[in-house]
Amino acid sequence: MNKRIIVGHGVGKRIATLMGITPEMVSKSLNYKKDSHLARRVRYMAIKDFGGIPVGDKLDPQK
Repeated sequence: MNKRIIVGHGVGKRIATLMGITPEMVSKSLNYKKDSHLARRVRYMAIKDFGGIPVGDKLDPQK
């Protein structure tokens, strides 16, 4: 499974509105398709403020 961050319904749109970016950028950030400073800020906000859960290959301690 690819590395990504899972958030609740509508959270991506809220993050986009709060940060003044497009929902597409939020989606690419949460799916690790982008790795810019902005993408890292989006991932940080998703985890800390909205309870996002990181999942995927590189985060699974059993692999």
